[in-house]
Amino acid sequence: MATPSSSALAAFPTARFASVGQSLAAFIHYTPSGYAFKTKLAEIMRGSANAALIADGIEIAPYASGGSFASALNHRAADSSAGVHWDDILNARGSICESAWDRMDERDPDNLVQHLLADQGQADASVTAGLYVDATYPVDPTDGANNWYSAWHNHLIAQYRENMDPATSRKIAWAMLGRSTSSSITDSIGYHRIREKQNLLITNNSSIIFKALETWDLELQDSVHPSIVGQIIYGHRLAESVAKNIYGVTTYTDASDNEVTIYDGPTFSSVTLEPDNVTVKVVLAGDAGDTIFMPSREGPPPCGFMFWDSSVDMNAVYSTADPFPGQRPKGDWDWDSGDKEITFTLATPITGTLKMAFPFDNVPDFNPDLVIKGNTSGKPLQTKFI
Repeated sequence: MATPSSSALAAFPTARFASVGQSLAAFIHYTPSGYAFKTKLAEIMRGSANAALIADGIEIAPYASGGSFASALNHRAADSSAGVHWDDILNARGSICESAWDRMDERDPDNLVQHLLADQGQADASVTAGLYVDATYPVDPTDGANNWYSAWHNHLIAQYRENMDPATSRKIAWAMLGRSTSSSITDSIGYHRIREKQNLLITNNSSIIFKALETWDLELQDSVHPSIVGQIIYGHRLAESVAKNIYGVTTYTDASDNEVTIYDGPTFSSVTLEPDNVTVKVVLAGDAGDTIFMPSREGPPPCGFMFWDSSVDMNAVYSTADPFPGQRPKGDWDWDSGDKEITFTLATPITGTLKMAFPFDNVPDFNPDLVIKGNTSGKPLQTKFI
């Protein structure tokens, strides 16, 4: 579906979204990412001729709540006041995003939210890394990610959708966990655990939730939040994904009267350990119009990859003092652009089943020059676990 630049405002009169999660979800309401989302969605859905009416009818209700779901199972299901977090909007201690749910419940029934924009998990990454201690509701670090998944999968999805407009598909657009430069979580696997559960949550609820965007490559302004440039990119990516996955738009005419195809970014096709147990072949896939950008083979390998043996204890808590026993690729690597195949070499043989995470944890080896991405879209290689 292409939306012509002359399309009338009436063709897309309203869109009401709720942003739910932690600080990054609040950003989509009051920072440049929110404005970027609205303007790009309006450009896609209404056409650039309606730029003067860019904000009319596109609403983002700020239901973001801080803190962690991993501190306990969902409050309402557990019938307790177990939540340990700060509510960003009300500035008051509350249960596990229940304040957000309550605000949606109290919303004018004639002005219901249609779809949810979710960006949640940053604080949970610290919880699952064993860095959060609460005397009343202690967290077993190895259970934190499971609690997080259970809260969303078993309770929160249905609860939020209960207060959304039943005349719509009530989709949930999910932003994948980004990265962090905080020294308190470097070399832990808290980010890995939550990102893995996010991926599972999307897979197991694919009729409701879709992966809206990858955020691990965005420029940061501090240890976790995107810079203004990163926020704008975030908003644009989110708008394209919402237009494609909710409204079925795959191409649109931009403000410069160019026809733009909405691409998702490169993906993994296969990951194979060769018989020598140190060579890993990674085959990528990408759209014909969005060829794959690969860092120079004369430099370090692309960032974000981590490989390990299946014998590694994934329930252990790893830290700087006790680092995760995985392997990043060695410096000698190759890229075959014709076959879209990367050849990596590991320092130590894999004796069991090969495991891989991309991007791994808080992406401690991040380098903007070493990001695999689409040449046209600029979107990074998508999350993958094996």
